Amino acid sequence: MLPPPSATARQPKQGRGRPAAPDECPHSGPDRSPGGGGGGPGLSGPACTPRDLMVAAPIFALIFVLAFDKGLIARALHAPGLMKLGEWSFAIYMVHYIVMCVLPALGLQESPWLACLAGIGGSIAVGALAWRFVERPLAEALRRKLLNVSGQSRAPKTPPKTSPKT
Repeated sequence: MLPPPSATARQPKQGRGRPAAPDECPHSGPDRSPGGGGGGPGLSGPACTPRDLMVAAPIFALIFVLAFDKGLIARALHAPGLMKLGEWSFAIYMVHYIVMCVLPALGLQESPWLACLAGIGGSIAVGALAWRFVERPLAEALRRKLLNVSGQSRAPKTPPKTSPKT
């Protein structure tokens, strides 16, 4: 005879096999760090500890400071190099996986720091080239095609000049 279903039902577990206490926050405990085991990293949900709020408060403050686009941080973020990096960002995102797949062939596994720098630098360099030779020309061609279809041109049309009648 089989035992009743309630006896065999698995209880939700937190941590390393112990059931979660009803009054305990499911996001706190020793297993919060990625790879901690058991219930996973627990990186979402409500703030349960003062430590969570200590991490969240500076992030909200940074968003508040940057929203006004003034001050030292805003001026630093408008540096020409960072602005260019922002233009390249989608292309960098699109090529970074390919760059990271090529890195092991270069034999950089022995030095993690060198591999990290090569991955970041290589992704930026290849992304910049992809932006310059793929993304920008395609965007311009698409813009021209769409403007031609809609009957517009880049420069606003001015009415033809008429000579005054005498």
